[in-house]
Amino acid sequence: MRGMERDKMRSALMESVIHIVAQEGLENTTTKKIAQRVGVNEVYIYRTCRDKEDLMKRAFLAEDQEFLQEILRQFSILKAEEASLETKGRAVWTSCWDYLMNRPDSCLFYVRYFYSANFNEAVQKKHRLLCQPLLEHLRSEAETEKISETFLFQILEMSWLFSSKVALGIWKNSQETAEECFHLLYSMCQAVPGLTRTPGGTAGI
Repeated sequence: MRGMERDKMRSALMESVIHIVAQEGLENTTTKKIAQRVGVNEVYIYRTCRDKEDLMKRAFLAEDQEFLQEILRQFSILKAEEASLETKGRAVWTSCWDYLMNRPDSCLFYVRYFYSANFNEAVQKKHRLLCQPLLEHLRSEAETEKISETFLFQILEMSWLFSSKVALGIWKNSQETAEECFHLLYSMCQAVPGLTRTPGGTAGI
């Protein structure tokens, strides 16, 4: 299998595993189901990845990176100095929320993988590396080093968790839900000294 063909097949298989894990759970996801949804023999999984676990890891990290890139794309909003951090944060959150709401399978897959034994030390290390550009950007925009890696991970984890509740039908997909989620996340930001200062430089919301 040529390089380009292998990449296309791997992408199709990753989309398949995301859908099956989202709809049926990790424990019911088999190589047979993954391959059948793509319309190929199971052998193609092993031609593009080491095994099912490797395929799921690749799918998780791809979703991870795509969401982080979406957040970074919204950061031009933070350059509007005339707006408060809360206003700018809400604008970024609204865009990210819309992104997540359009990907219910991705939300469920991400959360189910994140809270499974598959999210091991090796995957966590790659997750941290993917988060570094966003962490550095946040520190630069907020002009504070007090934004910790742990704090960022909590914000990201809660974002996926909130969206998965909507995907499962536990919460409604509404403006009210998005606003409530934003206030929960923003309250976490307020706990970081110096992060929620006003544009003029004084502490505040």
